Amino acid sequence: MPGSRFGRRGLLWLGAGGLAAITGLHFLWPNGAEAGGGIDVAAILPLTGPLAAYGDQARLGLTLAATEIENDGGILGQPLHLRLLDDASDPEAARAIAEALAEERRILAILGPVSSAARNAMAPITGRARLPLLYATNY
Repeated sequence: MPGSRFGRRGLLWLGAGGLAAITGLHFLWPNGAEAGGGIDVAAILPLTGPLAAYGDQARLGLTLAATEIENDGGILGQPLHLRLLDDASDPEAARAIAEALAEERRILAILGPVSSAARNAMAPITGRARLPLLYATNY
């Protein structure tokens, strides 16, 4: 990512750190998959649109971390289910996706977003739903 101080390695560490944090969240929040069904997390990322290059890097890091967690037996023996959702670089789309996920009450946490505009749109929803929103700050 030309001109980015965060870089690819930082995004890979973000993915690993975000998914590692899920281990502790599994016991603290009532959201998430039913017992024995695994641990569901969602990533709302700009996979299309003007911020797609950044969303793709986050997708790569999260997918790599999820694969490594699965290869090591999951989280406390439970499989990890990572849902990648595209907000098309649109904060309103990010808000709508977060709202749908909050109403669904199946996921343990939301990972992402990449932009502060998307984060600001999602934060009130995740706050009301008591749904952890894990994101990097590189701005």
